[in-house]
Amino acid sequence: MMSLWFTLVLLALLGAIFVVIPFIRKSDKAATDLTQSSGENAQRIDIYHQRLAELDDDVQLSKISLEDFSSAVIELKKGLLNELSPEKKLNVKGNNLTLLLAGSLFLLSFTAIFYYATGNYSQLNQWQKAQVALPELGKRAMMQQGEPLTANELQQFALGLRTKIAKQGEDEMAWMLLGQVNMSLGDYKSAMQAFDKTLSLNSRNVTVLLNYTQLLLMSGEPDYNQAGTMLSTILSVEPSNFDAISLLGLIAYERGDFLEAKAAFDMLLSSMSKDDERYAMIKFRVKELVGKISSLPAKPLNNHAMATNIQSNSSVEASLYKIEQNSTGHDNAIKVKIELADHLVDKTPNNATLFVFAKAVAGPKMPLAVVKQSQFSFPLEITLSEKNAMVAELSLAQFEQVIITVRVSVDENVMSAAGELQGKSDTIEVKNSPEVTVVVDQLL
Repeated sequence: MMSLWFTLVLLALLGAIFVVIPFIRKSDKAATDLTQSSGENAQRIDIYHQRLAELDDDVQLSKISLEDFSSAVIELKKGLLNELSPEKKLNVKGNNLTLLLAGSLFLLSFTAIFYYATGNYSQLNQWQKAQVALPELGKRAMMQQGEPLTANELQQFALGLRTKIAKQGEDEMAWMLLGQVNMSLGDYKSAMQAFDKTLSLNSRNVTVLLNYTQLLLMSGEPDYNQAGTMLSTILSVEPSNFDAISLLGLIAYERGDFLEAKAAFDMLLSSMSKDDERYAMIKFRVKELVGKISSLPAKPLNNHAMATNIQSNSSVEASLYKIEQNSTGHDNAIKVKIELADHLVDKTPNNATLFVFAKAVAGPKMPLAVVKQSQFSFPLEITLSEKNAMVAELSLAQFEQVIITVRVSVDENVMSAAGELQGKSDTIEVKNSPEVTVVVDQLL
């Protein structure tokens, strides 16, 4: 910033010099002319006195009368006054100085006004503020500390992230956050570009794959093929990922593949308890699909369809097996019992999304494990484990102490917003697979 201001001042001084030089030359010329004029005036005065002496001689010799003498003297004086003009020279010098000061002032003023109007000064100022505010905005976005980010702060956060990426090179976390911020701002094209970059650094980032899939399904012309490929990648990493299975069922339903949709929803039912509020809704959807399937005319399956069904059934069985294994418990897992405070029962947002995540007490800001549910009811139990890690290299296995945060979001974005509910645990020791109760008792 200092180099910019130094450059601007230097350019302004150079411009002023170009304005000053002509006036300096003109002033020097005027001084020279004045000196030369002073010598000429002395000669004119000498001639005046010589003529005056000649007139005196003529009067004494009675060559001219006194009246003619007086008239001649007056004419000589008028001629001398006309030839002498020192005031004119001095005025020229004064005018030059005035014009010099006025011209320099005009140049500096014009430069300042022109830069203010066309120099993107406000954008530069915002860029500098974004760099300074990036740590604080990141803390509020990822650690949910302080007030939720406003739309302007989200834009400032995105600008700061782009600057960080430009300065520090490839950063998976920064690209992922940039994509999520752009998604929150409704800039889906930029969000996809950021997610593409994240996946080029880590093709198995479950959070980004889920966000990208949502973007693909939200577009005017949903790309079901690419979305299905991404969901398959998620299930290869987390076979029991509830959101991925739900989206697979939704895609199959929208494409009219009712058998595949039913298989996905059946798998969800098998992983849920009957007390879960979502259970009745999903069961109703399964009954609806059974009716649709029964109304379809029987069609012989070709070899390709048979292979597809076999592959689909194998994936379902593998996922069910994974769910069964997970239900028996695993290392570095935390069982979280979630309750809602009585004074917030009526404050639960409509169509809310539940986020449960663990963050290291002393470590990175990125959550070590995250579980997201779009259908839930209180009280409920959720298990956080290594399989819920956002990045394979950062999981519950790498840290001894964590804090559990439960957030009831107004949308499907983990970033906090006004009107959301939240609860936090005390510091938890990860070893020995602890159980913890978190009470959602805070209104954001």
